Amino acid sequence: YNRVDYWVKNGMDYLNNCIFVDELESDINMRRSRGWSKRGTETVITTPSARGVSHTVIGDISARGVVKLSIRKSITKC
Repeated sequence: YNRVDYWVKNGMDYLNNCIFVDELESDINMRRSRGWSKRGTETVITTPSARGVSHTVIGDISARGVVKLSIRKSITKC
């Protein structure tokens, strides 16, 4: 709240002159690292392996809507 109060007092008008940027990374190889089992037994999880390209989505939005949306493939290291 203090930061918003400071912006308002100093003329910040986020409805007209601010853009918010967010990033999301998607990886097809992500797997659950936890599971459930009966008390006293070990949890065993079998997941199929998959290979694929990871993607990063970057979105720029303002109070008026989406400014830009881009998708980038990550660079794989050999």
